[in-house]
Amino acid sequence: MAPDIIRSIKIDMLPRHLVMLVGFNFVFAVALAVTKVGMQTLPPFLFTGIRFLAYGLMLVPFLKWHKGRMGTLFLIAMSTGAFGIGFIYLGINIAGDLSSVVVATQLGIPFTTIFALIFLRERIGWRRWTGMGLAFGGVMMISFDPRVLSYIEGILFGVLGALVGAGAFVLMRKSKDIGVFEMQAWIAMFSWPVLLVVSWYFEGAPLPLIQAAHWQAWAAIAFTVVGSNFVAHAGMYWLLQRYEASLLSPFGVLGTIFTVMIGVFFLGDQLTLVMILGMIVTLVGVSITAVRQHQSPEKEYYDQQPLA
Repeated sequence: MAPDIIRSIKIDMLPRHLVMLVGFNFVFAVALAVTKVGMQTLPPFLFTGIRFLAYGLMLVPFLKWHKGRMGTLFLIAMSTGAFGIGFIYLGINIAGDLSSVVVATQLGIPFTTIFALIFLRERIGWRRWTGMGLAFGGVMMISFDPRVLSYIEGILFGVLGALVGAGAFVLMRKSKDIGVFEMQAWIAMFSWPVLLVVSWYFEGAPLPLIQAAHWQAWAAIAFTVVGSNFVAHAGMYWLLQRYEASLLSPFGVLGTIFTVMIGVFFLGDQLTLVMILGMIVTLVGVSITAVRQHQSPEKEYYDQQPLA
């Protein structure tokens, strides 16, 4: 019976591309883990601002002025970059627990689906409504765990980051003619000045903080820029040009599972039974929601965190 079920499962993807997809999700998980380590000596908004600055400078050759559309690009940068990523990193820093916050950020996919319903008039079937209900219910289970209640602000900032990041989806759908690295370049260049100003106001003068930063913080920034942005994200966009997002998106759950494993085994995260059950329910719901209808007339620009 079991072999028959296994044989009935078919993934319409070349084996080497499947390996790449799993590898990219692992890189995303490692990037979040090293970010948590890096923020031990660099506060979250300063850490994120420096990262965007480094990435933006590398992408300067891709910058191109789009008359009449720069306001839209700025809004995309603020939602998916400066505050989308900034709030998620702040949540991780406040919680001190990587696993639960990262699972909570998976609500970005249900949030995106809801925005697509409201603003893009997309149709949503009962399966995806069920998936969204499971995802929100799972995060609620995690949030009411007594241990998580001690750092509930971190969870809330993670969810807020996912919500803000999902809001960029509608704007990105209307900017699909802008190249991938060009979009990334504008997100980075618009984001870093805002993040450094926010950091100066809330975290203090940046120079003393930079001078006090441990080498691990700079190694974390280097890895996220090179490993996450240039390798994993570029690779994911390359795969999106060859496969439907409905096939790739559910594999994003692997990144979360890898992150939880790294958090538990290497960063000292502690999981209770309620947290584990909540994570399972959330990830099942996200997987159901991420599977887009195959009759969709076009591929989706479905990467919710282009600089995560």
